[in-house]
Amino acid sequence: MRKILGLLLLFSLVISCSEDGSPTEQNNTKLPTNITLSTQSIEKGSILTINGNGFLVNENYIVTFSENVIGNITEINTNNLKVEVPQNAVSGNITLTFNNETSIIGNITIEDNDFSTTYIYHENVGKLATLNTQTGELNYIADFIFNGTTVGAIYNSQNNEYISFRNNTDPNFVKVNLSTGNVDYQVATSTLLTGNDTFSGLTIDPNGVVYIYHENVGKLATLNTQTGELNYIADFISNGTTVSAIYSSQNNEYISFRNNTDPNFVKVNLSTGNVDYQVATSTLLTGNDTFSGLTIDPNGVVYIYHENVGKLATLNTQTGELNYIADFISNGTTVGAIYNSQNNEYISFRNNTDPNFVKVNLSTSNVDYQVATSTLLTGNDTFSGLVVNNEN
Repeated sequence: MRKILGLLLLFSLVISCSEDGSPTEQNNTKLPTNITLSTQSIEKGSILTINGNGFLVNENYIVTFSENVIGNITEINTNNLKVEVPQNAVSGNITLTFNNETSIIGNITIEDNDFSTTYIYHENVGKLATLNTQTGELNYIADFIFNGTTVGAIYNSQNNEYISFRNNTDPNFVKVNLSTGNVDYQVATSTLLTGNDTFSGLTIDPNGVVYIYHENVGKLATLNTQTGELNYIADFISNGTTVSAIYSSQNNEYISFRNNTDPNFVKVNLSTGNVDYQVATSTLLTGNDTFSGLTIDPNGVVYIYHENVGKLATLNTQTGELNYIADFISNGTTVGAIYNSQNNEYISFRNNTDPNFVKVNLSTSNVDYQVATSTLLTGNDTFSGLVVNNEN
């Protein structure tokens, strides 16, 4: 009898342990429940949120788009998972895989391939990011340390590269291959370098020729981004503080704008080397004017922001005339401006306690403000090198 009671007790303990452990084991090995997608239509490069109950933050999940394209998971918490939509993603079913179990979790439309990608460098964390101009979300894609004072950045479509130039004891630039994330540093070389050199007005033409102005020798140069070699092509004196430079395909011109007592710009005909100076004109000029955010659209229309009157203007590069088209207050220190062909927008980014940017719809003159968002923001953030790829 004693043996029978012992066996019954042992059997009940085994069953009890099995029952206590079973739900936990099942929960740890099953896909989350009540899964939904945050949207049914999304752009490549954007972040898709997959909502559900029971995600395990320290486990590995796989999100696969149609044609076996796997997305990069950027964040997991108990209630959702975030995944970046790959550039080669296509419309169709999405599956979620965990612990060798795969389930279709939804169907999504990947929006048209013709979209603009905006890039910006987050200085104090040393990371290059894409900037979603609809949501303000920053998505980090490459790390590099780049000391010195920025001269701006360009997008080189020849090699799908982001290139940013810095003034330093040795003027230098960094190249980020946006296909691979590889980073390469290059020092500028010239017999005219003295060790105390300042450059400004970095820009690029559609053929991938890069131009930069060597301030202390008063010369415009092409910059070979493979070797760092500077080749001087035109001389001019451009006093004042640079507002950056643009390339105008209408007349094959390099145009650089300067803040001064009389705001002015210089035009260099790149076919002939001829140099022409032009003073900006407007009834709103007071003699103590500051401009920022120089950019150009594919039709050759030039835009610039008149800081002290809070107005966006077009700039007639033949006459210097400013024609005001939109009003906005954009506090902070400018990181430059871009033209976004996707929505016909002028976008200007500012460093501030809350880094932010303004979008002006150039068809309607509507103005929209957007704060940049990222888990890496500390409240003391500095950005530089705003640039857009309008060629996708």
